Amino acid sequence: LCAAWPEPPQYAAVFGSAVMGSMTADSDIDLFLVRRDKVPEASWEGQLGELTEQVSRWTGNDARTVEYTIAGLRAGRDEPVMRDV
Repeated sequence: LCAAWPEPPQYAAVFGSAVMGSMTADSDIDLFLVRRDKVPEASWEGQLGELTEQVSRWTGNDARTVEYTIAGLRAGRDEPVMRDV
C-alpha cells in the first residue's frame, strides 16, 4: 500500500502488541513510519489518514502512527519507542 504513495515512506513497520503476540480485541495497531525531510506536509497527512482508515477497516482495530522525518529519526534515536520498533 505505502509503495504506491506519491510520497512513500523511507521505512514502515508494525510494532507493539500486534507483533509481540499480546494483541487483544481492544488493542490498536501501531505503525512506525519514516519520511523524507522535505515531503509536503499536506500530502503526507492525507496519505497517513488513508492508511489508518484502511488498517482500521481491515483489522477492526484503531491504527496509530508514530512518524519521524529522517532528520528527526537521528535526533530521536534515544526515544523509548525506538526500542519497541
